[in-house]
Amino acid sequence: ESHNFSYELLSPDLNGMLELALMTLMENSCSSEHAMGHEGEEAAYVVRGRIKLFLDDEEVVLKQGDSVRIPPHMKHKWENDFSEPAEIVFAITPPSF
Repeated sequence: ESHNFSYELLSPDLNGMLELALMTLMENSCSSEHAMGHEGEEAAYVVRGRIKLFLDDEEVVLKQGDSVRIPPHMKHKWENDFSEPAEIVFAITPPSF
């Protein structure tokens, strides 16, 4: 699996308590090799495409317009095994990237 993805910071900086970012995953790519957790709470909204989200031992497919909340420290990873790029806007508090 390739790691053909990018993050774009949407909030002005990382000085506040909330980080807003846009993640783009090209087809047949994933956000990381293994599921990872972080200290912050995360909320995500699928702007375009479809994406597979692994949450601990659960696997969920989200499509355009869907949203999800990921509790702190929950191991997760994003995978796009579909035929088009996916764009996800997410907010993390406190900022961790």
